[in-house]
Amino acid sequence: MDAPRRPNPLLQGHALRFRAQIDASRGQEEHVDDAFAGAETIFRETRMPFHLGVTLLEHGEWLTGTGRPDEARPWLDRVDALEATRTTVPA
Repeated sequence: MDAPRRPNPLLQGHALRFRAQIDASRGQEEHVDDAFAGAETIFRETRMPFHLGVTLLEHGEWLTGTGRPDEARPWLDRVDALEATRTTVPA
């Protein structure tokens, strides 16, 4: 008998991320925060920084779009700080 398979964290995280986006697009916003937060937790705990970054950005965009920019501010500040340290490459 095969051992039970563990759910794939990458797929779980994206499923939550997509659930948040679908709910937001349908105006069913009561679970959007929780879905984004769940995806962020999975990506953070499994050390998937790219997917975590994408999810945090989308969460921040949603918060800003729903009139809650103060909750997105820490993430926006981090992006601004990174932009300030970025060096430009001459053309």
